[in-house]
Amino acid sequence: MFAMTQLSLRGSWMLILAALMGAASVGLSAAAAHGLAGLVGPEHIERLQTANRYLTHYSLVILVLGLFYQFRPWPGLRWVVGLFAVGTGIFCGALYILCVTEISWFARLTPIGGLTLLGAWLLLAGVVWRQGAQSRRES
Repeated sequence: MFAMTQLSLRGSWMLILAALMGAASVGLSAAAAHGLAGLVGPEHIERLQTANRYLTHYSLVILVLGLFYQFRPWPGLRWVVGLFAVGTGIFCGALYILCVTEISWFARLTPIGGLTLLGAWLLLAGVVWRQGAQSRRES
């Protein structure tokens, strides 16, 4: 019984993070569609939609990885989720702030967020590769 309880708590921060990101995605999408539509120009609405799409997609990616981690706590997956969260925060955050403040400097942060997301995907590939190699050695 103890082992099962411990397993269910393993990596729960990933699931909480995914839930919070999903909730933020819904809230920010509603704000963009209803509250900001008349206040910002069409180019900003397009940026907001891009940020909302990325936030939604990466909340789902983190949810899937968090659920997977519950059953297969592979080393490195926590770093992958962390990089996805940081990359999404930088990418989407810069776009949200740019749209609301119109401070063009924030546009320079989006590539950093994108590169962080790219790094997370490459790290995920490495984690899966390493785990596959380890499984082949054990069998």
